[in-house]
Amino acid sequence: MRLRSVLVRQLHLGRTAELLGLSQGRVSQLVERLEGRVGAPVFERKAAGSC
Repeated sequence: MRLRSVLVRQLHLGRTAELLGLSQGRVSQLVERLEGRVGAPVFERKAAGSC
């Protein structure tokens, strides 16, 4: 739950990872897992690291 709220505020995987003390790769994995549960993309991907 915290991942989603930070990501929505930051709109950037790298900054979200830094704030949560995670690697950017781990944040990407968690977002992909969330998308699997929802069955659809939860963020529109843009330039590297941005949502």
